[in-house]
Amino acid sequence: MPQRGSQPNERGAQPDVGAQTIFRGSVLFSLGSRFADESSGKELELAELSACRWDPSDSTGTRVAFLSDSGVLWHADVEISEQGELKGVRPRRWRALSRPGGWIDSEGLDYLDSDGSKVLVSSELHALPLGGLSKLDIALYDVASGLYERSPFEVPAHLRATVVDNGGFEGLAHTADGEKFVSANEYALSVDAVVFRRLLLFNGSTPAPKGNSSAPSSTFSSAPYEHPLAAMLPYVPASEAFGVVEFSEHPFSGTRVLSLERAHSTQDGNDVRLFEIDFSQARDVSCCPQLYERSRGRASPQCVLKRSAQPNTDEAGWTRTHEGAVYKRLLARWTRGGLVDAKTGTRVMLPVDNYEGMCLRPQPQPDGSRLLLLVNDDNGNARQIGTQFVLLALLPTVERSGPAEPTDSLGSGAELLEAPCHNLPV
Repeated sequence: MPQRGSQPNERGAQPDVGAQTIFRGSVLFSLGSRFADESSGKELELAELSACRWDPSDSTGTRVAFLSDSGVLWHADVEISEQGELKGVRPRRWRALSRPGGWIDSEGLDYLDSDGSKVLVSSELHALPLGGLSKLDIALYDVASGLYERSPFEVPAHLRATVVDNGGFEGLAHTADGEKFVSANEYALSVDAVVFRRLLLFNGSTPAPKGNSSAPSSTFSSAPYEHPLAAMLPYVPASEAFGVVEFSEHPFSGTRVLSLERAHSTQDGNDVRLFEIDFSQARDVSCCPQLYERSRGRASPQCVLKRSAQPNTDEAGWTRTHEGAVYKRLLARWTRGGLVDAKTGTRVMLPVDNYEGMCLRPQPQPDGSRLLLLVNDDNGNARQIGTQFVLLALLPTVERSGPAEPTDSLGSGAELLEAPCHNLPV
């Protein structure tokens, strides 16, 4: 995988660079909006979008791919002014993805290479009421034909066996240095404490073997995967109600990522939160059949991630509530009360909805900021707002001039590492 937008590793003397969010416009399509494919002339309803990625083969920064959770890959022109304002979205082409076995609950999207000819699609385990089963997987598709080619990622068998229905790989992204692909289960595994998700890191730069790899099976160790599992790390969402719905490469770091969390309640509506994630000090829990918040019987200390007596946030805003978990720093929160930047408190009164997709524009702005596009999944629901595209500018902010590693009283948990788990290479 090419190194797109790579940044120097921020370890050591490099400063800790965060981001301030600034609203740059929105475009709303009403529920039921239909668009014709410019080649075939066939119309299709634009709905249920769950992911997006800028086309890496487009140097103009206008072509974006959007993925629906019904397995349709859309291509659209996104118009952005010289000042970095969102002016319009024009769907131009669509292609239904096709895989042996039928239906795909497609959720996450990333391009494999810089020529834009292949896409990676993550999917959930999801059974349809009237029949049909989507598998937990990360699969490779040809963009031109929409045909499935292979499943090149090593998905652990115990994760396949314990993932809950409609709670699988909702998000997918690569780190900006191209070294890792990132995904996670949206909701807790059936065997884990409800506060935990498992962040999966796959080696992104491993040379592909000749020929196609075989599709994943219940015994993944024998499959010739191109992208083997590098580590499995504990991720703690804002609360057990939040699903981890999307990832993106970080705008100013080669090794961190952005994450999007979302919850919904009848009383409060949607609650969407944008974080940056640092996993450099997280504990590898690849060997853990279950994750616990407290010691339990003969459970390995490696698999017990104790909760802090009080949430611990350092001077740069990094937080983690459990030992060994990834660090998180809030960038923005979006509720019925508006879209609020975490650093300045600036509020934009914009309708919140079920946001599931986000993608970072490859080209930086003249002022050094980066543009992040978000899109919601309307679920084909008349009670939702339709399909809305929202553009945010991410302005770099130096949180501290010293070493960038976040620190807290919980420690890294490195002293608890046991074989066959291993330290995450950074």
